[in-house]
Amino acid sequence: MNMKGLWLSSTWPIKVLLQGDLTMVENKKMLDTTASFLIENGITEYVRDEMVLANNTPKSFIRKTYVRTSKDNGEKWLYHMLEEAKRINWC
Repeated sequence: MNMKGLWLSSTWPIKVLLQGDLTMVENKKMLDTTASFLIENGITEYVRDEMVLANNTPKSFIRKTYVRTSKDNGEKWLYHMLEEAKRINWC
């Protein structure tokens, strides 16, 4: 399975749409997304996310976010944050 997708990120003061690919890796759905946008003084910020749906179920996911800017040397990404979400049932 290889699908295109969008992810709306609202964790920064700047709202941005990330575009990426949904694939199956080792029996897990994985959404890899990227985005870039201007921040200040002509600097561009780049964002890359890796979202994994564990065991091919919509009940939980883990998302790792990496960032870098146009001022950074080379292609090295800085690990920014980890999000873990679990679906709960309300009675």
